[in-house]
Amino acid sequence: MSNAQHVLNKENLKIENKIITEMKGKVDLENYISIVNENDVYVVNENHRGSKKVKYTTDNYEKAVIFGIVSYKKLNDKIIDREKVRELRKAVNENDIKFVNQCFDEFTNIFSEGFFQINKICIIKEDEKANVIFNDNKIVEKASLSRAFVAAFNYCKNYQKIIDFCNKYKEVLKLLSIDENDIVNAYMF
Repeated sequence: MSNAQHVLNKENLKIENKIITEMKGKVDLENYISIVNENDVYVVNENHRGSKKVKYTTDNYEKAVIFGIVSYKKLNDKIIDREKVRELRKAVNENDIKFVNQCFDEFTNIFSEGFFQINKICIIKEDEKANVIFNDNKIVEKASLSRAFVAAFNYCKNYQKIIDFCNKYKEVLKLLSIDENDIVNAYMF
């Protein structure tokens, strides 16, 4: 069994007609991930209502499958806790620092408030506005504090999810020479 097939099996996914889908699921032709070979280059596409967005290209099929899985997970993972987000927004607006800090307690190793740090979701306040940054990616700029904290919280959830994936398949990623940062960026942006 190939490394990519191992990950597909563990994630309960399969490739059928160049489309990644759940083992027992049907393909949602509105939103799906496809892997196509274009002149010996494998292209991972996110397809949405007839439009395609290239997510990754490589000359290695197994790498393409791994990035296809990551793209599939991003498209289908439902990790936003809407109730928690409402509570967080309210807490920020009411200046309930204790509750805001509690929301981020589980993310101490991936979240930074007040200053920039590599490989962390960073929220930098500027007066009554804030920026949320991850490495070279600006997530939100000059947003209200409540919007910035909600964005940071949601991105922390995403980041934690993909870190868990990378840790779970660390050996496969190493065997395929896939940089964890590339996986993180593919999932988050």
